[in-house]
Amino acid sequence: MDLSKLMLLIKAVVGKDLSKYSLPVFINEPLTILQKTAEILCFTDLLTTASIEKDPLKRMALIVTY
Repeated sequence: MDLSKLMLLIKAVVGKDLSKYSLPVFINEPLTILQKTAEILCFTDLLTTASIEKDPLKRMALIVTY
């Protein structure tokens, strides 16, 4: 979606109930590569713990928590 279409969408929904409009996914995504990388690295401790966990149920709980 190009910027002009996005601006038209924003103008159409200003002051209205947003639950009736579907917005593009990229609006909620992080703005920079640094933010995207930081999100991935945020939970490495859980994934590291899950990789060495012997019990499959505990391992699954750690992954689902991620």
